[in-house]
Order: sequence, then structure tokens, then C-alpha cells
Amino acid sequence: MPACSHEADAKEYEELWSIAVGRHPDYLRYKEMTTRHIPIVVFESY
Repeated sequence: MPACSHEADAKEYEELWSIAVGRHPDYLRYKEMTTRHIPIVVFESY
């Protein structure tokens, strides 16, 4: 399936991060342990 990708913008990131930590609460702990930005990549088929 052909797809393109981009790093989530601020609005997408907020929504997707909320979903991610809802499913995997350990992500919150990981985020507290690091100073780096944790990217979220969005894939869209075309």
C-alpha cells in the first residue's frame, strides 16, 4: 500500500500522544525520564 509520512504537528501530536499513553501508560514514565522530544510519525495512504 503506497503511503506518505510526516511528523505530527502540534495539534496532531497532542491528540495522538493522548491515545498512545491511554493504551501504553509506560510512555508517560519514559517521557519523564528523557529530555528529548519523542516524535510521532503519521502515515497516510494515497
